[in-house]
Amino acid sequence: MLHGAEWLGKKYASLAGPGKQQTLETTLITLASRLTDTPSTELAPIQDRKAAVLALKGLARDHPREVGDKALPALLESLQRDTKAERGVEDEMARAIVECLLALLESPASQPNKPASLPPHVLPHVDAILARPGPLHSILPLLSPARSFYTRFASLQLLATLTRLRTASVQEHLLTSPGGCGAVLACLAEGSGSSAEIVRNEALLLIPRLVESNADIQKLFAFEGAFEKLIDVVAQEGRIEGGLIVQDALEGLESLLRWNVSNQNYFRETLSVPLLAPLLYYPPPPPNGAFPSRQAEQEHARQLEAFAFQSWEDADFGAEEQLPEAAAAAAVSANGQGAEGQKARNARLVIGIARLLVEGQGDGRRANQNALLASGFTRALLELALASTAPVGLKAQAFNVLSSLLNSSRSTQDLLSSLLICPLLGIEAQPEEIPAGPDGAAPPPPKAPLLTFTRLPARPAILCLIDAAVSGLAPAVARTAAPSACLGYRAAALSCFDAFVADNLDARLGIISTMAPPPSDGSNDEEDVGTSAGSLLLQGLAQLPAPQPGANRFDAYRHLFSALLFCSLVRGSETAKSMAREIRFGPDGKPVYRKQGSKPNGAAEEEEDEEVSLIHVLIGNLTMAQREMGEAVRRERNATAGAGAPAADLGAEPSSTDWTRIIVGYLSLLAVWLWDSKPSVSDLLSESSNLQTLVQPAAQSGGGVDVLIAGLSYEWGAVPGTEGAENSIDRGTMHPILNTRIGPDQFAARMARLRDDVRIKDVGPDVLETISSRGGGPIETSEDGLWFDWPFVEWLKNNFVLIQKSITIEPTSSSADAAAATAELLDAQRQAEHLRDTATRQAREVELLEGKLQELTRVSEEEVRVCISKSSVLHSFQRASLTSQLAKIQETLDLRERELAESRYAPKPAAAPAEVSSNDALPQASAEAEAAAEKAKADAAAAEERAKAAEGRLIDLQKSKEESDKKLSDALSLVEKARADAESAKAETRKVKKDAEDAVKAASTANTSAATTAKDGEGEGEGEGEKSKEELEKELEDLLILLDELTQKRVRDKNKMREKGIEVSEDEADDEDDEGDDE
Repeated sequence: MLHGAEWLGKKYASLAGPGKQQTLETTLITLASRLTDTPSTELAPIQDRKAAVLALKGLARDHPREVGDKALPALLESLQRDTKAERGVEDEMARAIVECLLALLESPASQPNKPASLPPHVLPHVDAILARPGPLHSILPLLSPARSFYTRFASLQLLATLTRLRTASVQEHLLTSPGGCGAVLACLAEGSGSSAEIVRNEALLLIPRLVESNADIQKLFAFEGAFEKLIDVVAQEGRIEGGLIVQDALEGLESLLRWNVSNQNYFRETLSVPLLAPLLYYPPPPPNGAFPSRQAEQEHARQLEAFAFQSWEDADFGAEEQLPEAAAAAAVSANGQGAEGQKARNARLVIGIARLLVEGQGDGRRANQNALLASGFTRALLELALASTAPVGLKAQAFNVLSSLLNSSRSTQDLLSSLLICPLLGIEAQPEEIPAGPDGAAPPPPKAPLLTFTRLPARPAILCLIDAAVSGLAPAVARTAAPSACLGYRAAALSCFDAFVADNLDARLGIISTMAPPPSDGSNDEEDVGTSAGSLLLQGLAQLPAPQPGANRFDAYRHLFSALLFCSLVRGSETAKSMAREIRFGPDGKPVYRKQGSKPNGAAEEEEDEEVSLIHVLIGNLTMAQREMGEAVRRERNATAGAGAPAADLGAEPSSTDWTRIIVGYLSLLAVWLWDSKPSVSDLLSESSNLQTLVQPAAQSGGGVDVLIAGLSYEWGAVPGTEGAENSIDRGTMHPILNTRIGPDQFAARMARLRDDVRIKDVGPDVLETISSRGGGPIETSEDGLWFDWPFVEWLKNNFVLIQKSITIEPTSSSADAAAATAELLDAQRQAEHLRDTATRQAREVELLEGKLQELTRVSEEEVRVCISKSSVLHSFQRASLTSQLAKIQETLDLRERELAESRYAPKPAAAPAEVSSNDALPQASAEAEAAAEKAKADAAAAEERAKAAEGRLIDLQKSKEESDKKLSDALSLVEKARADAESAKAETRKVKKDAEDAVKAASTANTSAATTAKDGEGEGEGEGEKSKEELEKELEDLLILLDELTQKRVRDKNKMREKGIEVSEDEADDEDDEGDDE
């Protein structure tokens, strides 16, 4: 007894003593231990586990990182173990665990001026939850309708958070979860008006994230009936008037169909396509095309009227078909066309779903086109775009989807060809004036004008489509929409028209045939012919650009769109081009068809002489536009400089950008029309002034006309030869003009500038759709807006190289032949060009040598004449001097001889006695006389020697003169021979050039014949190819032989000139050394 009392006392003292302080870590460990099941410890009761989860949930709001680090594994274990029962404590446990996990992944609320940031602990916690598929597989059953609302709602929020942060991991675990997709779709089965509607809305937000970019999950959702359930949600919420809930459902439906061909086929096979048109409030067509009763037909007509005049304002949501049966007009707010509401966004999603079904290229696309046509959705889009009060952006999207529906679908094209539509005309109605108040208070501000619509008589749908592209929206409607939206509407109509006529020649010829009436016989000249699709298009082409009556500003797009529409008609079809050439304009300006080669009778023959073709009318309009553009540029410069009117006063006048856009349209049309069409080129060049009109702007070097000049440049790349055409300028005549006025280098520079222009580079296959989807706002810069459509830019890029080379191709060939040349032909052409260059270089060298020879000959002749003149004078002087000396010597010799003879033969006198003594002196005198005689003889001999020497010198001078005369004669003969050789070299050079051209022609002919023969048989084609190759090689060998002979002759001429003493330049000497080395 004492022992028991003592123990109780000690126990009480220990309990009554001061307690130990418990930390957060120990608390979390303690709570987590209650949720774990280990072999060493017993699992806590369900109520304790529930209390532990609630405690962790409370701590997670303040300490999410610590709770996740210590207790997250225990929470996941409890989630997989303690949440299987749908009722009772386990359902409460499931809700508490899910809410605790949500608290661990929550981000703090973002401040107004700062974006929300993700805490660093969130992603590690998400990775821990998704590390194994078990936790996610345990969350998906919590979406069952048997669970409580809070459990389902929290589970959806947790799934949405996990999907947002780790989409791929969630999708991977979802694929392995049995019934996971069905559990998500089960949330859509709730009816409106209950608390579970919140669950449905949360599931609608989750589905697009779950199926994003995962075809397998998209298929699973589709097989679980997602299409029917989502469309049911849209129908329950009021179709496109259902607000955000409808938008979420349509986005989920779109996510299931995007990039998934299998789901698109399944959508068609489950008969979901006929449910799309009623979502737009368009009545479905009757079965088999026949109404069962008159009342059903009237009801269908009433629904069609309600569809056309339905309101698109958000304030009118829920008011279905409130217009009376005989309504002829409907009031729409002025801002209804400018800003789209929720209803328009929902309608865009419905139309976008149809677009997804026809984006393919195979049989599935064709089947979807037929299904949409049979369900009336195609007709609904036509009515929406051409005869409804829908916003401009929605109409443009309808046109874009119609482009995909019309593409390669003859049945849809036939519907557009035969359909009659009653379009709506928008009219502005001024509201009633509100009088001033009784106390003299000012009246309230006037209300904005109301826009009313009224029906017009029925007209062909193709006429309405062309009018939408050429004229755009009605002025009253256009004033309520942004300029970019109006442009997008016209661009979308152009895209729809291009898809309609792309592969439908009958439609092309049918429209062209309505452009002008046939020649009349005069019996019904006064009959009024109604407006047709072709006449409306021709009016936009043939009329001189001028402001439209009643318009606020000049509409340059009217003529650009007319040109682009006509390009679609004649592109790639010589039949359509031929029919368009038959359109003639008489003196009164009225068009008429004149068959080519037809013979008019009577007075009509004179009228035909005054008729002009449509091509000539386009050239005339182009000339006027060029002149007006120059005036506009000067006017804008004056306005900028302050010398003219202010810039604000020039708004109604066409700007230089407007005229440039019109010129681009004309040039684009001419390029497409003339491409690969010799008769059209002949028609263009039948007037020589047309050539000057097109070449003169292209030869300008000023700035600011880059697109114009580039357009003219590639324009001439599209012109083929026109041999055989009467009264036309052939390409052989035109080619030198282009080379002289433009030149190959300038041509290439302009082509490169055109290719790099932003208005060309930014054009893609979706350019028209991009413009139509662009946000509202003004179009300010010159690069904005529309300049080209994709078919034209694609044609230009595909043929860019051919066009660029066109100016360098000989007139007798074409760019296409040059592009199709084989490697052998190209090699032959390069060799021929090398031979031509070599022949030209040698011809220049021969001319240079001839000039040097003439100069040397002239100098040599002058030197010879001077030398001969000096020699003659010296010879005459020396001869006269020697002759006088010889005469004097001869006289002296004769005198001496006479004296000697007289002294020898004279009689001796008688010797006197006195002289006896001088007999001794006689021998002395005789000796002196003999000595004098000897001296005289010696002098005579010396004089004779001098005479002989003088005579020898005279003879040498005569020989020197003869040699000089001979050298002069040889030099003159060498000059004549050099001239003859030069003429021969020129002749041989011309022959080499001609042989090279013949070789190129022969090679081209051989290549063409080989290509033609290759189509008939491979063996025969190879034989012809070898034969043409041998002929080509033979031609090249002959050219090389001629070149070698010309070179050898040049060397021989140089050697002869060197032998004659004529100097040769160092380069020429080096050439001779090279020749010697080669030998």
